[in-house]
Amino acid sequence: MARVYVIHYNKRFPTQIPPEVAKSLKEAIEKFLKENPDIKYNGTMWNPETGIGICDWEGDKEKIENFIKQLNVPYDEVVEVQPLSL
Repeated sequence: MARVYVIHYNKRFPTQIPPEVAKSLKEAIEKFLKENPDIKYNGTMWNPETGIGICDWEGDKEKIENFIKQLNVPYDEVVEVQPLSL
């Protein structure tokens, strides 16, 4: 399964998401995952000092990007990543 990052480079999100928005996003993600058992959401990491956020997914890049677009969540890019062997 491919690892996919949705990357947010600048401060377009508040450091605290209003509870009603967080609930709506959570419900949308849960519905998407239920309808797409081949997709996994690992969570979102955010650095409020730099404004960089990364949503960590596993699955088909195109499906994930289409879902993010439907959410109307601003993002800068969606990239498929691979582990680096050291």
